[in-house]
Parts: sequence; structure tokens; C-alpha cells
Amino acid sequence: GLRCVVRHRYSEEDRRRYVDTFVHVILSRICDGTIRLPDILEATLLLVSCGSQYLNTVDHFWQSIVTQAVDMEKEDVLKLYSLLPYFKSSQSVVLRAVARNTAKNVLSLGAEDVAYILSVLTRLKLVPQTLLLSLTKWINLNLHIIPEKEFSSMVRCLQDLRYLDANSSKAVERYVRIKGCSSTEETMDALSLYCQAFRWRSEPVFNSVSDYFVANHKVVSLPAAVNMVRALGYLNIVPRNAMEFFGSLEWLLREKFSHIPSNQLVDMLVACFYLQRYPLNFVKKVFSPHFLDKMHGSLEQNELRRTHQKLKFLDSALTLECKQYHGPYLPRDYSAKSIRRDGRLLRLMCSLQDDMESVVGGEGNFSFSVVQPKLPLSDMYIIDYVVQLNKQGKPVAADAVSGVDKRLAVIIVLPEHYCMDNLHATGNHATKMRLLRTLGYTVIELSYDTLLKTRPASKERLNYLSAKILSS
Repeated sequence: GLRCVVRHRYSEEDRRRYVDTFVHVILSRICDGTIRLPDILEATLLLVSCGSQYLNTVDHFWQSIVTQAVDMEKEDVLKLYSLLPYFKSSQSVVLRAVARNTAKNVLSLGAEDVAYILSVLTRLKLVPQTLLLSLTKWINLNLHIIPEKEFSSMVRCLQDLRYLDANSSKAVERYVRIKGCSSTEETMDALSLYCQAFRWRSEPVFNSVSDYFVANHKVVSLPAAVNMVRALGYLNIVPRNAMEFFGSLEWLLREKFSHIPSNQLVDMLVACFYLQRYPLNFVKKVFSPHFLDKMHGSLEQNELRRTHQKLKFLDSALTLECKQYHGPYLPRDYSAKSIRRDGRLLRLMCSLQDDMESVVGGEGNFSFSVVQPKLPLSDMYIIDYVVQLNKQGKPVAADAVSGVDKRLAVIIVLPEHYCMDNLHATGNHATKMRLLRTLGYTVIELSYDTLLKTRPASKERLNYLSAKILSS
């Protein structure tokens, strides 16, 4: 009956009256416990198609759904997932009920079912971790029957859900070992973004990514190529086939230079610099008035500012590190400006002030938030603390010119400065340490997490700072 009302061309007033009558009947049957779950789901589907004014009504169906969700057919499970985004106040209750059923009957699902469920979950809030664990277990167990299209869709959904566990990582690495570079561009693109999102430095994945890039660099789409190169640079991974990879990348940049969006092109060049592969053949093109005009004309203001900062960094970093680079090409920016720093760092540095004074012998023996003269104002060149030591390893005045044997650049390392394994620095952080050493500093790293776990002026914190700074 309700289906006929929805499909029939009634006037808006008549239609609303008929629908309201059916809603009253449905609610009465729910109270009596005489309506079956498939009928509730069908009624819910029809009501949401009638307009947003019935979404609050749908929320009243939750109790009957939860009661009957214990023994659902697979078709009803999938239909309920499709309806979950329309539940508002009762969404979490209904989701937990269908999640319990899914976990219990997960082996009956197919690849398309799992891909669909994950796609729905990306639209919800507070997704149960137990449900995601069940789904990734299914993926790992049934990898051999998952079509590639569904696999790449699953990976993208897991990235959107910010979820990586032992099952998903095993599944991904098994998949690339089996498929190698014969995977599709969609899969390679999805895996590159997934690894970058979690700072996951997976050797099997990036071996496949680099092999795929070398084999397909003449036909790969530009967005996918950009994502692959960005991921390698961000995770500080030099491909095992480095010569072939960078040769292929040089061909792509040369042949498609004018077709690559300017911000993405600069990202690729910065990624190459992170990996100490200097893009000298493209320097004149990038710093040409034509490219800069194109950049100003094609990017919105915030993206333009970020890209310009990256260009200034690339220009200064190449000048510091590459002898064959005859820069800088960009004029120095003398305008007064400030830079926004991470609030976590500023709060921690505030609590560290007295501790640093205790360790180095007074506030005059160290400087904080030190910028480098003649270099761009960038986080890459800002040092959290600078401490000068004499030949005996004792701190001397921060403004001392003579009697200085060693200049320490003390950097507070945030969790995202290292890859997921906590062993390898990300490309950005590794490059910062490298450039500071080029500038003559001895780089000392302080763990943000370690400092956060210790109280100000505590013995543990002072011992940690002394061991790091004075024993360098």
C-alpha cells in the first residue's frame, strides 16, 4: 500500500495524508510486535524517499529493528546498512545491532558485500572497531576471491575510516606479492595513499608501486603518478630500482610538464629532493616567469601561498645541498611576517623553560625557536633550541662567538615525524635534519612523547635532557 502511495501521482496534500496514515499503522504494528523486519526495512526505504520530513519518524523504528536483528538474512543485513545513514538519534544503536549480526555471519558475505558495507561505514560516525576487525579478517582470509576493483575500493574505504590493523596490513602485502606490478593503476594509487595516510613504510607495497611506475610511466594518469611520487618522498623510500624509477619520472616530467598542475608539480620536485635526487633539469622551467605566472593564475589563494613556500624551500635547500645548483633563483623576501607553529610544541616548550635553564646553566646559555639568517621563514629551518658547547662539552653563552666547539640544534620530535615503525624519519623530517647538519649543527632529537610523560622539574625529565644534550 505505501509503495503505491509513493509511486502514484497524488497532490502533495493527499500524499502527505496517506503517508501519515501508513506511518500511524506501522507504529501501531511495531508496538504490537506484529510487523516483520523485512517489512520495517521496506517501509523505512519508502519513507526516506518521501522527503526529509520523515527522517525523525524513521528513528522511532529502532527498537523493533534491534529486537529482530539477531537473525537477519544477508539481504536484510545489506538493506539495513544502506538505510543506516538515514537514522540520526538511533543510528549508533542500530549500527551496533547490525554489526553484531555481521560479525557472527561474516563468512557468508561476498566481496561485493564487504566493499558495500565499508562504503556505507565511511558515511557514519563512531563505527565499532570490532566490526572493522571482522571485515579486515574477512579480507585477509578471502583475498584470493576478491576482484581487483573491489579490493581497491576496500583500501580506499579503510583509509577514509582511518583504520589499519594486522589483518589489513597482511592482506595488502600478500596482495602486492601475488599481483606485483600487474595490478591496475587504481589499486596502486589507492595503496600509495593508504600507506602515506598511516605513515606505513611497507617495502612490498612500494616495490610494486615503483615497478608499476617504471612499466607504465608513459600511460599512467597524472593524479596517480603524483600520488605515487608524493608517497615515496613523504615516507623517505628510495625505490629499489632507483635508476629506472627516476629515469621514468624524468621522462614524465619532461613530456608532460605543461599538463601537470603547478602545485602538484612542485610537490613531485620536493619529494625528489627529500630522496636526494635533485631535479636540476627542471629548475629553470620552474623558476621561469611563465611558470610563476601560471601558478598565480591557476591556484586559489591558500594553495598558492603553500606552493610558493615550497618553491622557496626548494630553491634554498638546493642552494645549500647541491653543488651543481647555481641558485638561489628567487629573490629574498624582506617583508615582516610570522609563521604558525604547532601548538603542541609551543605548550611543551613553555613547560620546558625552567628545565632547560637547570640543564644548561641558565637562560643565557640557550636560544629557542631560532630562525636561520638568509633562509626562508619555514619550519624546515626553525630550531626549537640552540645550545653552544665548548671543547669540554660545557654550555657557553648563546651569543658567544669565540670558544664555541659545537653548536647543537635540539629538535623536539613529534610522533608524525617518524614512520609507523618509529625507526625511519619521514622525508620532511629527515631532510630537515640533513639540512641543519649542512648548516654546521649537531642535531639532537628529543622525543615529544617521552617529555610529555615526565613532569616539569622531575628527576626523570632532567636526566633525560642532560643525557641527550650534554652527552652529545
